[in-house]
Amino acid sequence: MPSGIRRSFFSANGVPKTRSNGWERILIFSDTHSVFLDKRAWHVFLKVCKDYRPDRVIGNGDILDCMGISEHANKIGAYFPEVLADYSFDYELDMTYNEILKPLRAAIGDGALLELRLGNHEMRFLRPNRANAKALAEIHETCIRRKTTQLEDLMRLDKVGATLSYNGADVLYNTFTLIHGVKTNAGAAKANLMRYGSGTSGHSHRGNVACQKMRGVQAVWVESMCLRSIEQIEYLPHGDSPDWVQGFLSLTINRDTGKFFCKQHYIIKAECEFNGKIYGA
Repeated sequence: MPSGIRRSFFSANGVPKTRSNGWERILIFSDTHSVFLDKRAWHVFLKVCKDYRPDRVIGNGDILDCMGISEHANKIGAYFPEVLADYSFDYELDMTYNEILKPLRAAIGDGALLELRLGNHEMRFLRPNRANAKALAEIHETCIRRKTTQLEDLMRLDKVGATLSYNGADVLYNTFTLIHGVKTNAGAAKANLMRYGSGTSGHSHRGNVACQKMRGVQAVWVESMCLRSIEQIEYLPHGDSPDWVQGFLSLTINRDTGKFFCKQHYIIKAECEFNGKIYGA
């Protein structure tokens, strides 16, 4: 895909060429959290991408973390002060581009669409806490250094042929909704199902699924897990371990009918089974 091309998210011009039967193959991931990326899990995902060659890859929010410019900076500093010292917003942008976005584009090839969505962590940049003078100064300095205030330009998305959706929800072919998510409790999947019908969310870092027949049609909500580190969490004291899981989704959806099949693919100890093959880091 030539550098510099930008397409509106899920627009007619952004629909990939699909097979003659109308089925589109999509991989969905979320919650890499940049500097907290689990590199072994990410390498597993990249190997799957390279073999599978999907028509489209969707990053469903929290690709960045933006920890230094967040309201949680004090909490992070209390437990792991070295984290804030080591990872500036400027460093995080470079790391995300070099270790997440560039390898992802190489793995999926030039022909696949690469589409990112905002998560609550990217919103830390878009809607910073005005009372946090240090964070505002860091944002200001980074934007001056990079000569832009646009998040997609700061992330250099044009260099990898990626788009960024600012929508709260996007819908694929009128049947499958994508949100990053606002709930993190164990009942989030069920709550999202009741509100949106079928679809997926990240944010919770869990892999819960909710199914229910709605208006005579079977509906399902599938959480996309995460690809960040799930041990020694930067804002939790040592010894605390959240009930997070690593993995991603594959979605096969028909452009004409909206019929879809969605599967979860867990990554356990840097290994994943996908289409009958075991992938390891």
